[in-house]
Amino acid sequence: MENVKIDQLEEATRPYNIRHRCFYFSKDLIQFISICKFDKIYFSMFEQLLRSGTSIGANMVEGRSGSSKKDVQNS
Repeated sequence: MENVKIDQLEEATRPYNIRHRCFYFSKDLIQFISICKFDKIYFSMFEQLLRSGTSIGANMVEGRSGSSKKDVQNS
């Protein structure tokens, strides 16, 4: 359990840790797509880019959380 606290402390002290990088990537991606001029035919590609790019942060949170003792010990 102490290793988890140490890892969180080390991650928080790093400049641009992975959580911040995911957040800024999602934010920049949203801004990029909002200013792009694209034809209606490409809408589904931009929609998929937005969904996949912004789900990275959610996947990180879900991957780090455990639902059982064994899951928590492995993370």
